[in-house]
Amino acid sequence: MSNGDYEKFGSHYSEDGLWRKLSGIPASVGRGVAMQALLLYALLTDGDVPLWAKALIVGVLGYLILPVDAIPDAIPIIGYTDDAAAMALVLQQLREYVTPAVRERAEGLLPERFRQ
Repeated sequence: MSNGDYEKFGSHYSEDGLWRKLSGIPASVGRGVAMQALLLYALLTDGDVPLWAKALIVGVLGYLILPVDAIPDAIPIIGYTDDAAAMALVLQQLREYVTPAVRERAEGLLPERFRQ
């Protein structure tokens, strides 16, 4: 995957947009969606993760951030189902890169309202 492809996938992703989205996730949706997003963010900012994997991450985080979804986020209970499923699929593909250190970093980024 070329840098041009990476940039194309990144057109909807921004770090600022990710933090805004995470701050708006209802507590009822909870920790699971936030943790998936933060695991992906931790992988995105990890120097050992290859460019092709980062392109997948940027694509799925861009989908999370976009206000237009297959299932609108505003729909109670099921609104984040498509986002969670997409993130779970990418995390499954990248499971070899989710080390204990990556998991610990993501946990450290988890907003206080989602901590147990």
